[in-house]
Amino acid sequence: MSLDVIKKIKKLIRDTMKVPAKNIKTGRVNAVYPYTDNFYLVDMDSIQRLSQGKHYDDENDDLIGTIHFKGNLTLSFIGESAENNANAFMALIDAHDYTYYLQQDLGITLYKVSSYNNMRKQFNGQWWPVVVIQMACRYATAIKRESNYFETVPTKNLFDNA
Repeated sequence: MSLDVIKKIKKLIRDTMKVPAKNIKTGRVNAVYPYTDNFYLVDMDSIQRLSQGKHYDDENDDLIGTIHFKGNLTLSFIGESAENNANAFMALIDAHDYTYYLQQDLGITLYKVSSYNNMRKQFNGQWWPVVVIQMACRYATAIKRESNYFETVPTKNLFDNA
């Protein structure tokens, strides 16, 4: 469920920060990531379903079901310019028309940053240059199915002996 929105967020980071897609990874596993100057980790947790609904598309005879979600998004910026990249991302998300329209196209909404942690400063320089930010994210997913609508309902007269 959250993999779809993570792909969209990775695309948003790639297009906003102008970094190659190979520098944006998913998750928080115990893996060794390459130490590069522009490296990003994307993770989503505490996902809640907010609402769901369905509607019928008369023109195409399709039934469309939609579910709206909200979750906590964690972004980790890694490398010597991690602090600059985190600050640039936060500024671009809040103030740039391009990212607003990109969020609209992707069907996601990112809210203001609720947590900002510079790990190197917290551990007195004894840590990699990593900045971790957290923010709320809303998104919707839709499923389209062909409707089982019949123009005429087949009937059989039970009393007809013919």
